[in-house]
Amino acid sequence: MLINISDVWASARASHNLYLEGLIDDGLASLGPSALDQRIKLFLEFLKIHLTAKNIYGLNSAISYHQKLQRKISRHERIKVNDFLVELFDYKAFSRRKLRDWSAYKLCRSSNYRVCPYCHYSLMLVTEEKKGGIRPDLDHWYPQHLYPYLALALNNLVPSCLICNSRLKGSADMHINPHLHPFLDSESLHFRCEKPGSSIVDIITNFENVKDQLSVRIDFNGACQKSTNTLTLFQLRERYALLSPDGAKFVGRKTYSDGLEDWFQAHLMGPLHQTPPVPQLKDRAKEIRQLGFDRQDYKNEVFGKMYADLYDQYDRTSLLNNPYP
Repeated sequence: MLINISDVWASARASHNLYLEGLIDDGLASLGPSALDQRIKLFLEFLKIHLTAKNIYGLNSAISYHQKLQRKISRHERIKVNDFLVELFDYKAFSRRKLRDWSAYKLCRSSNYRVCPYCHYSLMLVTEEKKGGIRPDLDHWYPQHLYPYLALALNNLVPSCLICNSRLKGSADMHINPHLHPFLDSESLHFRCEKPGSSIVDIITNFENVKDQLSVRIDFNGACQKSTNTLTLFQLRERYALLSPDGAKFVGRKTYSDGLEDWFQAHLMGPLHQTPPVPQLKDRAKEIRQLGFDRQDYKNEVFGKMYADLYDQYDRTSLLNNPYP
């Protein structure tokens, strides 16, 4: 995960919870008086509260409850319970391309974001459903084959691209192996564009000669297992290493837009911090035209997290008022 999208389903929560509550009510109505059915009933009532809560930690509570239930019943009963849950929380029915009151397609149309949060590499487009539309994948953070009762939980559905969801993440169990969560964790993976042995001032003042030697890398806390797992699973280092030329071009546009090369060249003969300038207020609309990038809306720009971090690394205000790296 590169970006946090905790508010991705803000406008969809009421509609989705109404849909989910209706399914659970149907399940409750189908249960009989047997001891096993009464156990299932208690579990469904628990799910109705925790799966529709805004707090994502309700998913872990549901997993814990289900694990306790499994230990209290026989193998035959476990199979029966699992079959019941798979049929009740039918994701295939929810995801079929068919017009109805609420569906996976309508959920995706309500998303606040259009770029995959795992890689920030791919657009997640939604087109008109009645014309055979397309929508992004909905990744089950906790795999539905292991946790069928979470198959339709809104907090378990992460909009994502096909590569991240199907080819890279697949059926990885995030309950067992923790990764950075797009709804929960802060953005702790940060991009840098550098040339080994060169300072930022060296890069700016000699940009045309070093631009082909610049490389993009990802900074992270090596002691954070979530970060390490995320980088490995989604192949983020390898994928973004291929974008080093794009990162270098952005750095060139950013430093030119800020007029840094001319300013540094004019002060190479004296101490850079002797009389630091007062940066002029930026014209945001003009900067967006020059960069082809809006720093304030980076989450909805392809490669936006990389560009946002490089923007901050080479920002005029920061560089002219702080010791140079």
